[in-house]
Amino acid sequence: MVPVMLMGKLMNNKTYESYEYLSGATVGFGLYLFMSSSEQIDLRQNVMGDPEGVRGALCGVVLLLLFLLFDSFTGQWQTRMFQLNKQLSPLQMMLIMNAFSAVFSFVTLVHQEELTDSLLFVLAHPDLLLHVALFCLCSTVGQLFIFYTVKNFGAVVFAIIMSVRILFSTLLSCLVYRHPVSELGVLGILVVFGAITCRLQRKTRGKPLLVLLLRDRVDWGPREQEQVLREWHEHIDI
Repeated sequence: MVPVMLMGKLMNNKTYESYEYLSGATVGFGLYLFMSSSEQIDLRQNVMGDPEGVRGALCGVVLLLLFLLFDSFTGQWQTRMFQLNKQLSPLQMMLIMNAFSAVFSFVTLVHQEELTDSLLFVLAHPDLLLHVALFCLCSTVGQLFIFYTVKNFGAVVFAIIMSVRILFSTLLSCLVYRHPVSELGVLGILVVFGAITCRLQRKTRGKPLLVLLLRDRVDWGPREQEQVLREWHEHIDI
């Protein structure tokens, strides 16, 4: 979340309050507590060197920094494209991103001489096609929500959702495969949800929730928003 906000300030000249940076750092710290206490991963090999040595550790740090750089840039760049091109839909952005990913993956497979082996593996195991189809279906639905969120709420809100997703995904894995969650992991969960709750409370302080939700509907004029508010007040007993 913090790299995404820094990239937004650099690319789109956005301003964020101090509590937003603090909440982002707190969410990252909580995720670190939960992941480090719940996941015991034994990395026995590394293509770039021994993970327990200086070279392997340095390689891991560089890869993580590059990931943070490009991941934070992607969300803010998509937000900028949506702002500059109001007619651009989430489906069009999804098509552009996946077309580039397909070309990039194809070139990588050809360069590493793994394309033929991959196709032969699929031919030898036709049941894999069902798993690939299910994976593509789930990925497509997930990307629809991703690009809709980026267009209507921005990259920072998307980063918050993805951070919570990591937490829920790991927690679900612990429940399904019966991995124990230590007291430190429970503390990490509380820290994450506490930071997100505080951020939402500060963000919406003194603002009606319905008006806040309608504010981002750029396709609605004042009359449409007023009509929706009137209907809500008529049908909800406040």
